[in-house]
Amino acid sequence: MRIAVPLIVLGALSAVTASCTRPWNATKAVRPCAKPKRPEPTPVETRRVPVTMKKCMGDDLNKEYFLAAKENLVDWSEEGNALIASSYHAESYPDDRRGVTWYICNCKWFARDTVPRWELDDVQRVLAEECGDWKSGWVWSKKWEKGYNVVPTEWFYDKRTSHLRLCPPLCILIEG
Repeated sequence: MRIAVPLIVLGALSAVTASCTRPWNATKAVRPCAKPKRPEPTPVETRRVPVTMKKCMGDDLNKEYFLAAKENLVDWSEEGNALIASSYHAESYPDDRRGVTWYICNCKWFARDTVPRWELDDVQRVLAEECGDWKSGWVWSKKWEKGYNVVPTEWFYDKRTSHLRLCPPLCILIEG
């Protein structure tokens, strides 16, 4: 009899652990045995930047420089880089004095932000619809606290060296 009771208890415990593990404090509404479903990724074609404002600046930009500067920003991002909070990052082509500059303002004060290719593709689409292909302009997303800018490098260089604001007010505490 003494041996039978512990065997029954061990058998019952092994049946519980084999069937499903559930925390001791879980309610019946919790279904721990069901595998959680991962959300389906949104197809790249349907992803959109939540645009709050957009503006054309009127400059005709060289197509080759436009696309190359954008690709430089994509490469920077795909290398694992991200915008630190309250900062901007710029990429130019063919150099830092002439051509085209794409730059992104991260206006979140406490969060890093990535710059995936699909965002830049969508900004390019928005600017093409609003301003025409290969034109300068900017796109602002209040929801994301993020600004996207495509400008002549000379304009960017002049603003940066003159310590003039490149991003929205109160976005970046120290610029240049």
